[in-house]
Amino acid sequence: MTVSIEIRCDNCRGDNLSIPLWGGDETALDCEDCGAQLGTLDDLKTLVSLQVLGRKTVERPAYMVLN
Repeated sequence: MTVSIEIRCDNCRGDNLSIPLWGGDETALDCEDCGAQLGTLDDLKTLVSLQVLGRKTVERPAYMVLN
């Protein structure tokens, strides 16, 4: 299975996401274009899970946009 998602920064609309190699669920994810914090690794995992399950009506955090 391949899952394709697009995450954009709510601040600058950039799509360059920095994901650290080491860290737990509370590890911060940052926009590489403007430096804004986009959420945590746990937030990203949740959004991917919702996309896979097809639940697109769930309210997403304001700082992450999932297309």
